[in-house]
Amino acid sequence: MTAMPALRRVGLAVAGVIVGLGIVVTGAEILDRLVAVVNGRPILLSDLRAASVFGLVEVPDGQGPEAALAAMIERALVLGEVDRYGPGEPTAARIAERVEAVRARLGPAAFAAALARTGLDEATLGGLVRDQLRIDDYLAQRFGAAAQPTDEEVERYYLEHAGDFVREGRELSFREAEPIARERLAATRRAGLISDWIAGLRRRGDVRIVEPQ
Repeated sequence: MTAMPALRRVGLAVAGVIVGLGIVVTGAEILDRLVAVVNGRPILLSDLRAASVFGLVEVPDGQGPEAALAAMIERALVLGEVDRYGPGEPTAARIAERVEAVRARLGPAAFAAALARTGLDEATLGGLVRDQLRIDDYLAQRFGAAAQPTDEEVERYYLEHAGDFVREGRELSFREAEPIARERLAATRRAGLISDWIAGLRRRGDVRIVEPQ
């Protein structure tokens, strides 16, 4: 996220209380507020809501704003590392393709409504998508090779989970299941490496949660 003022007013003609992320509406304005500061990087309530609406952070089903904030804090910690050590910029074509994927996932009408509801335009969303692509590239560069299992590990994984490799009621042979087993094991290992790394960033980082007044 780029640095932004700690408090801003977004003029949207809505009234009442927007549920889900607890944005309180007064009159015809949503009062934005600072919710956290991560190593000097501010996270606003509007940032949190936009990231959730457009799928820039993953929040398990049934979990609320606290889980979304935790995911945004992790994102900010990782983005700080990307700013220091990350790979080159994603191309404009990749950014546009990802934005179109978000539009397709939500549907054109819901996508337009989400932009209006979060106070974003497509250029601003493109900036958020750019950051996410930079994160994805950095994680792939840093953890991709380290997560790759050996042939022996893949075979052991298959033998331990043979019941998971079934097609049309038939258990697959190792030869048939090997690419799937390799991909699953690599993904599990990569997720564990990333989780441990982020936990270390959290321990070393300066994270401050800003409680509402």
